[in-house]
Amino acid sequence: PPSTHVDEPVRRNVGAAIATGLVLGVITLIMFKIGSVAALVLVTLVITLAAMEAFAAFRRGGYHPITLLGVVATISVMVATYNKGQAALPLVIVLLVVFSFLWYLAGVERGDAVGGTATTMFVFSWVAVFGSFAALLLNPTLFPQRHGIAFLLGAVITGIAYDVGALVIGAWLGKHPLVPSVSPNKTWEGFVGGALAAILVAVAVVHAIHPWTVGKAAVLGLVVAVVAPVGDLCESLVKRHLGLKDMGRLLPGHGGVLDRIDGLLFVLPATYYLVKAFHLG
Repeated sequence: PPSTHVDEPVRRNVGAAIATGLVLGVITLIMFKIGSVAALVLVTLVITLAAMEAFAAFRRGGYHPITLLGVVATISVMVATYNKGQAALPLVIVLLVVFSFLWYLAGVERGDAVGGTATTMFVFSWVAVFGSFAALLLNPTLFPQRHGIAFLLGAVITGIAYDVGALVIGAWLGKHPLVPSVSPNKTWEGFVGGALAAILVAVAVVHAIHPWTVGKAAVLGLVVAVVAPVGDLCESLVKRHLGLKDMGRLLPGHGGVLDRIDGLLFVLPATYYLVKAFHLG
């Protein structure tokens, strides 16, 4: 069963968290300014690190995902979707399933082949497939004239706004647990604060990034206000099952990479389909 420490309040180094956030923000803006290839390199690195954390977390939890194949598949799906679009997704998924079976048939990994393959596919689907929508947004064929960079930047800015708003308001006013059986430290007050922050920042900031408009940025804010907390709670559900407080410790003051992009993973596909629905591309 999960260890009880998952219910204990998280004590973060606020100074380290702010410094880490500022550094990551500057790096992101620089890479996005350079162009879509540089942005792809950055998002591929982030998604790969997040996947590696998830694979390691499941291994600590007693599961046996095929980390090497999962990491290779993660990098492959990011590059392939950037170059070939959504048509690349089924090919990478099929290849990962086939090579996972072959991995066990060849005796490279022994043990529960079904459990190992299932865990590998779960992490890949959750982190890599969701993350590949960032590569789809950056695809210059689908979204030329750097529009894809604008769409992805809008998603990132709005997602971060939700996280900051939820953290600040939740810490200040939070009294009513949102889903106590999953994450007793997340509150309805934090959810409302994050939702308002996402909508306000989308309207005030994202709309200025062409080709976003005020109305469409507002819709983005509403979408993020719904899907970001779902992504956050889903990661909490996984961490509770594994008995973990954080997925990793790579980012000072924040925990792991996956801990910071859990909500964004759900924001990415939502933003992609929102852009397609509005014909912004």
